[in-house]
Amino acid sequence: MITPENKALRPPLKSLPQADGSGKPAAIGSGNWRDPAIFGPLDQKIRHGEPTSPSSRRRKSQRDPQALSPVRAKELEAIIRKQVGPISDFIREHCAAQLRYRPESLKRLVLSLIRKQLPPKPVRVGRPEKAEVTHAVRLRAAQLREIEEGRRRQVDWDQIAAQCIPGYQEIRFDWKRRQARKRLSDAVGRRSKVQRAHEKPGAILIGGHPS
Repeated sequence: MITPENKALRPPLKSLPQADGSGKPAAIGSGNWRDPAIFGPLDQKIRHGEPTSPSSRRRKSQRDPQALSPVRAKELEAIIRKQVGPISDFIREHCAAQLRYRPESLKRLVLSLIRKQLPPKPVRVGRPEKAEVTHAVRLRAAQLREIEEGRRRQVDWDQIAAQCIPGYQEIRFDWKRRQARKRLSDAVGRRSKVQRAHEKPGAILIGGHPS
């Protein structure tokens, strides 16, 4: 309620800040009165150049601390370009057929090889590898080499299972042993398939012939 006593305390309406439509805060001058209790903290931030909204603070905090400066980025680009040039010339010379018929496959292979050589190393997903399966893969590879050399006729899964499956020799029934060997051979097959997929993303033609 306005009384003759408190009417003199109210500032005249014409002295309130007027918006100019630009979205900027009204100037704080002798002709624009602003209540310090309401606009004091905001005016102080504006004078010191501090962000006045949560969104501006969030954008500032989301800046990548590891981002390179434009000058440093150009320097690294020039250095790397000198090293990439000879590699590109080698690929054009020795993988001409692949560049002509399957260029995207070749590019994916080159990029994957570069990623493997640079840190951080990619994190493998999925279940952790079992030690017995890893040992079985090595024993099977050794027996395959013996088959190629003519020293063995076929892979002996009973021998591999005896060295890789704990308690295999104590299994009394043959059908249980067959099941254990089958599970082991299936696991080795899956592991070998995944390894081939990672090590050989695509057939590369070297000098016009598949490698």
